[in-house]
Amino acid sequence: MDIGKWKDWLAGQARGKTDVAAGRPRSMSGRDLDKVFGALIMMVDDEPLALEVTQIQLEDAGFTRFMSTSKPGNALAMICDKRPDLLLLDLMMPEMSGFDILTQMERKNILKDVPTIVLTSATDGVTKLKALELGVTEFLIKPVDPIELVLRVSNTLAAKAYWQGCWAVQ
Repeated sequence: MDIGKWKDWLAGQARGKTDVAAGRPRSMSGRDLDKVFGALIMMVDDEPLALEVTQIQLEDAGFTRFMSTSKPGNALAMICDKRPDLLLLDLMMPEMSGFDILTQMERKNILKDVPTIVLTSATDGVTKLKALELGVTEFLIKPVDPIELVLRVSNTLAAKAYWQGCWAVQ
């Protein structure tokens, strides 16, 4: 994947959004692109190979900052300590499920600050609805198509950068 073309495409996707303060179209600045591709992405999955493959797919697209754990019991402390820009979370894990992590994040009032994309092998509607009710941003079923993963991650981070910019103006 050509990173330059990817960044140009992403910047083009941001055009046409409204600048809340000025009421005019807003394009994604270089600083916003840096927020997207330089964002700290945290991954939680009990399968180390899944963590490695996901990181490689995102690195190939130009993302550069990662942290991960295959021990779900460590996840909440890492989230509170490092405050990642995005969380990629498996739901079905031993010892502590992704739902447990989401519930604890909600209790600590940090779920709203950390957009979360669920990557799971669960395909039933009840699981998906429960995750969405807990506040996840996206829900992807494993095995995840690498292009869809990159698009969902970049769109989520671009939206976060956009909304942070809107709130900073006010």
